[in-house]
Amino acid sequence: MRKIQYSSIIIALLSIIITNLFYPNLPAKIAAHWNTAGIVDGYLPKSIGSFLIPGFTLFIVLLCIFLQKKDTLTTEKNNIYLDSIILTLSLFFMYVQLLILFWNTYQPFNMTYYLIPGIILLMYACGHVIEHVSRNEIAGYRLSWTLKNEKIWKKTNVLGGRLFKIISILGIFSFFVHNGLIFLFAIPVFLSVIGTIVYSYVLSRKDA
Repeated sequence: MRKIQYSSIIIALLSIIITNLFYPNLPAKIAAHWNTAGIVDGYLPKSIGSFLIPGFTLFIVLLCIFLQKKDTLTTEKNNIYLDSIILTLSLFFMYVQLLILFWNTYQPFNMTYYLIPGIILLMYACGHVIEHVSRNEIAGYRLSWTLKNEKIWKKTNVLGGRLFKIISILGIFSFFVHNGLIFLFAIPVFLSVIGTIVYSYVLSRKDA
């Protein structure tokens, strides 16, 4: 494995260790889900809720590393991009876990307000990877026609990646908009994905 892959695993394990340190001070049931207004609307027993994200993080990191080894299309340059997004994901999930631990251990706060910066950075990083990565079986718009045609892959993913980056920048304004996570993140992401797929399909039909 590469150094950056080890780093992703270490971050996931570190998240588990930190959770263990907080565990004795957590309530029997911890807040585990917040609505878009930052208000708690779901609880879990601490034995489950406290380790849910760290366990999921470790699983995702190991799964991505495994899939990279099985990918027959990827290149060394691709691996740099893929490793970086895995590391970014592990850091994002660790950040979310720390927010949950602090919320349940100390003073409650508006979770949405603190999640937005992490989401902005994650989306921008994903957009950068999607925009630059070449054909592979893990990341990007992996459609049947894009995987068969490098030219269509590039045009599709350049558009999709740039739209993600634009949405992440516009997401800064979600601090000032009611239900900003829905109107400035969820809906634009959905529309950008659908629009990019339609654009890609039209390209494939023209190339047929």
